[in-house]
Amino acid sequence: MLKWIGFSVSSFIFIMAVVFGVVLILKPPPKPVESVKGRKTAVHHKIKKKHSGPLSLKDSLLMVIDDYEQELKAQKHQLDSLTALVQTLRQDTQAKSAEIEKLNIALQGKTERNKKAKEMAKTFASMKVKQISPILNKLDDETIISIYLQTSKPARKNIIAALTDDRAARITKKLIN
Repeated sequence: MLKWIGFSVSSFIFIMAVVFGVVLILKPPPKPVESVKGRKTAVHHKIKKKHSGPLSLKDSLLMVIDDYEQELKAQKHQLDSLTALVQTLRQDTQAKSAEIEKLNIALQGKTERNKKAKEMAKTFASMKVKQISPILNKLDDETIISIYLQTSKPARKNIIAALTDDRAARITKKLIN
């Protein structure tokens, strides 16, 4: 029985040593704080002019405070620059979103217009030139072009034939350009 207790105690000590070693490996001790000796700032130069000997604790702390203030100013400047950049990007994004929305509305309008033009093209395809002519002469060029583009190739000649010579030439020029 004494053997088992001795074995258990030694096993416990061994396991604790292994756990302690693993903890030390995974979490190394903190690094020592950087000393003030290597730092030189404006405050340091002012203090050096006043004192020619070693720096007092107060003077050393003033130097550290000065360093932190300068670092804080630099970080504040960077933050201000980044804030301005973010603001510019937000404005650009809002402008682009508004532009996309306008283009989507225009696209929906064009899609709807093309759908209606296709319906009219089917109607005009079943009509004769004499029937189409008075209707087309009352429509604007863009509407005629939309209908023409939605019309089947054999029926397109009727649309052109139903127009006056000058108007047919003008619409043909717009279609080519």
